[in-house]
Amino acid sequence: LHYAVSVELETKTSLEVHEITSLLEKMPRICVLPESVMSTYELNMARAIDDRIPPIHVFSGSIFSSNNVVKLKLALYYRTLAVLPNLDTIRVLVQKMDPISAMKKTDEDMGF
Repeated sequence: LHYAVSVELETKTSLEVHEITSLLEKMPRICVLPESVMSTYELNMARAIDDRIPPIHVFSGSIFSSNNVVKLKLALYYRTLAVLPNLDTIRVLVQKMDPISAMKKTDEDMGF
């Protein structure tokens, strides 16, 4: 049900792990998981019980930062790869919403 994704980014400035976590927690559609959760198995079980959970889950135990490089692992729910961004785009183009507000509204409508 979830794709496992490894991400490596170069940033303009060096960031501490707690700063990265704080930034991610403020973003729409993202849930930062406790360090004890390190696989998609728990997410698949949770989604089987209640499908109203955000589509992107960052494994907090995987967040690494050194100098200007950030590495992390996340789980991406496969059913939302195209649907949610398409809804956001419609809100931006038709309703003239800014992209973050559109994402938040879609998330609200989806029950996350």
